[in-house]
Amino acid sequence: MVGKKIRQAKKALQFCVENLNDSDRFEIIRFSTDVEPLFGQLTEATKQNRERAESFVQDSRPSVARH
Repeated sequence: MVGKKIRQAKKALQFCVENLNDSDRFEIIRFSTDVEPLFGQLTEATKQNRERAESFVQDSRPSVARH
């Protein structure tokens, strides 16, 4: 996923993270050929964890397909 589609996906995920309540729990898992969880478990949606998630999403880059 690249270009407009990745930007739309990131924007949608950012919206979801921003709208979590403090009492919610969440996890973000980045995947392609590998799987990379952000926290490794469900985590409380504190302001600090939401900020960490927002950085995780923004820092995500498409992987290059290997043949």
